[in-house]
Amino acid sequence: MMRFLLIFMLSAAALAQTPRPAVPQGTAGSQPPAQSQPSGRPTQEPGILTPLPQPDPAASVPPNQPVITMHGACANEQIGTTDAGTCTTVLNKEQFEKLLDAINTNNQPIPPQMRRNLAQALVGLMTFAQAAEKAGMANDPKFEEVMRVVRMRTLQDMFQRSVDQKNRNSSPQEIEAYYAQNSGKYTEVKLGRIFVPKNNPTAPVAQDKGEFEKKAEQLANDMRARAAKGEDLEKLQREAYATLGLTTPAPSAEAGTRRKGMLMPQEEEEIFSLKPGDLSKVEKEPTGFIIYKVESKQTVPLEQVKDEIGRELFRQKMDAQLKAINDSVHTDYNEQYFGPAPTTTTPGPGSTGAQEKPPVPSMARPPATSATAAPTPKKAPPK
Repeated sequence: MMRFLLIFMLSAAALAQTPRPAVPQGTAGSQPPAQSQPSGRPTQEPGILTPLPQPDPAASVPPNQPVITMHGACANEQIGTTDAGTCTTVLNKEQFEKLLDAINTNNQPIPPQMRRNLAQALVGLMTFAQAAEKAGMANDPKFEEVMRVVRMRTLQDMFQRSVDQKNRNSSPQEIEAYYAQNSGKYTEVKLGRIFVPKNNPTAPVAQDKGEFEKKAEQLANDMRARAAKGEDLEKLQREAYATLGLTTPAPSAEAGTRRKGMLMPQEEEEIFSLKPGDLSKVEKEPTGFIIYKVESKQTVPLEQVKDEIGRELFRQKMDAQLKAINDSVHTDYNEQYFGPAPTTTTPGPGSTGAQEKPPVPSMARPPATSATAAPTPKKAPPK
């Protein structure tokens, strides 16, 4: 019984997590802009035939028409209608779709094959539940304990989804206020660079790596001095590789655009303090020496980051609500029974060692349409 319950719940979870179409998250209830196209004709590329969407045949089925008929099913599960005389259980369209609506939390269209898969999982669940009923499992005290946990887990999931939906969209005013208060996060620099590797991967093992690194560092300082006089970075980058006798192609001197959080911490503060045209000092990194040049600097317009801000506000709201709920409960654990708390466990406020608060599970699920909300820190130099 529990196996089929898990199968049905996993099927429902897969349905609930089906990605939704991309919806701008900048404003509450926002919808994608309507696309104009000739009436009755799909937009398509020349020479490619795009079939028109087919209507769902289920729409023509009346609500009271049976969609599942189980012969030999007499279990009293309060699902559908059971005829005890013939031992037949019938679910009509309305009854089955009421169940689907309860598990389809994203209100996704359910194609016929998925409907069939869910129906088959439900039939298997009901069949084994009936066998369990006949075996007296419903009267087993363990059953009541399991159902107590299932009830709490279901309530938790439903509550999390309701909080998720409540905090999903931020108002334009909230987004504009966050942008104004955190404008520094949206400063963007376009960078050029010269990279001088510390090691020669093609050199013989016997070569003195210390000597090569010393030569590379001196060369990087010379290249910076020449770049400060206005020499072209691409030319200097190629010359640096040739001077060191490297046979691998020199990387491009174009480093692209960066925002805060995308550079190594020890470099970021200096680089974002520079003006366009300025050079950084020679930065020593694990793989080599690098000199950055700020080509341009700008603040990213609000229109380009409002979705990102919406996701950040969503995360903050969810974290705050989760923390408030978690902090409302203070727990004492019997260390004689449970043993000492792991050192990684976060103590709750006022904890004395016997009171330990477990790590807070994240209640905020990433929006199905989201990309990463903030740039992922990464190392800039090529290898």
